[in-house]
Amino acid sequence: MPAFKQREKVRFVSGDTSCAAWHYPGSNGGCVIMAGGTSVTKEPASDLFAARFNDAGFAVLAFDHRRFGESGGAPRQIVRFDEQVADWHAAIECAAGLPDVDPDRIAVWGFSLAGGHVFRVAADHPRLACAIAQTPLVDGRASAPPTRCVP
Repeated sequence: MPAFKQREKVRFVSGDTSCAAWHYPGSNGGCVIMAGGTSVTKEPASDLFAARFNDAGFAVLAFDHRRFGESGGAPRQIVRFDEQVADWHAAIECAAGLPDVDPDRIAVWGFSLAGGHVFRVAADHPRLACAIAQTPLVDGRASAPPTRCVP
């Protein structure tokens, strides 16, 4: 298992709340922003993946979407697609301001619903160096009726 370099808790503002994140400092100027699917928080969603990227020299910013985990927002445990995409935009701004990150070397990584968000976020940010969608849920709204997902 990869060994973690020291990670630090950070927060960034998104909309009317703040999102909690872990920043794993890097050494090569690149940064991978990560989030989990639907309601999965950073702990189980990104820890092992973050370690691999960080071992390769990349900074990592792994965050919880608003209303989940250590992030703010109420009511809790509610998925709102547009808000989660806004959280990605705010995470990109946060990462671009980190001291070990070159703003032209930022990548986004997500799985499941967050993997679907990555497509939309990448389309809005042509400066992103890379977008990685692992098993993306690309039609989240179609799956919303039986879940607690709200547009």
